[in-house]
Amino acid sequence: REPRTGYDREYEQFPPSELSPAEVGALVSQGGVTEKQFTATLFDLIRKGVISADPTKVTRVTWAGMRSEEITDLVLGLTDRDTGLRDFEQSVLTVMKRALAEGPMPLHELNDAVRSDRESNAKTYQSFRERVLEAVRRSRLLDDSGTTVSWLVRLGSIGLVVAALFLLPRMLGDLPGIEGFLFLFFMGAIVGVVVLFILLSFRRVRTRRTKEGALEAERWIAFRNYLRDFSRLEEAPSISLALWDQFLVYGISLGVAEQVLEQARIYAPEALEQTSSLYWYGNHGYGGGG
Repeated sequence: REPRTGYDREYEQFPPSELSPAEVGALVSQGGVTEKQFTATLFDLIRKGVISADPTKVTRVTWAGMRSEEITDLVLGLTDRDTGLRDFEQSVLTVMKRALAEGPMPLHELNDAVRSDRESNAKTYQSFRERVLEAVRRSRLLDDSGTTVSWLVRLGSIGLVVAALFLLPRMLGDLPGIEGFLFLFFMGAIVGVVVLFILLSFRRVRTRRTKEGALEAERWIAFRNYLRDFSRLEEAPSISLALWDQFLVYGISLGVAEQVLEQARIYAPEALEQTSSLYWYGNHGYGGGG
C-alpha cells in the first residue's frame, strides 16, 4: 500500500524539486519508464545546450512522392557540452550520437535514423530505463523490495502444489470418491497459481513509493494538474521564459505537453519564439497545426 502523507493541495505552480523529467515520470508511475521519459530527457538536453536545435522549414515528400509539403521542423545537432551528464542522460546522448553521426538532422527524420541501428539502440534504451529506475531507488523514493517477496510467493505456491500432488493421494487415498475431489482440487490449484503469477507480474503490486517518495509524487501530480488546468486558473503567476522551457520538458514526461504548448502559444508566443530552443510556431503540414 502507498504511504499516506496528508498532502492536500490541488496545484503546485512551480516544479516542486530538482528531480529530472525522467525521474519524475518514473516516480509518478511507480517505476514505469517509457518513451515519454526518453523524449523528455532528449528535450531537456536541448534545453541545457547539449544538443543544438534550430527551427527551419523543410520539404516533406508523402504519398510515394506524389505530394510534397513545406513544414516547420527542428534541426538537431551535437555540441561539445557533453560533460557532467548523469548516466541515463548519457544513454539518450549515445542514441543521438549514433543518429547524428553524419551531421545535423531534421527532427522528422530522427525516427528512421534510430531504427537504422535498431539492435544497438534497443540495448541503449533498455539501459536508459534501468538507469532511471536505479536513480530513483538511490534517492530512496521508490521501494521495490516487493519484487523479491513476489518471487518467494511464486516459488512457495509452486512448492505447495507439488507437495500436495504427492501427499494428498497418500493421505486421502482410501476415501470414497477421492479421485474426483483430487482432480478438481489440483485443477483449482493450477488455475490459482496461474492467476497469482499474472497478478504479481503487475509492477504496482510489487512496487510502492517510500514515505518521502509518496509526498514527492503527490506534489508532482499537483504540478501536472497545474500544467493541465493553467488556462482555467483565475490567478496564474507570471512565468519566466526559462520556466516555459522547463514546463514543456516536464510536461512531456507527465503526459501534458500538448496543454503546455497551447498555453505557451497564448501567453508568450513572440518572446519564446525569439529566445527558446523548444518553442517556435508555423505550419507543420500534418493537418495545419502549429
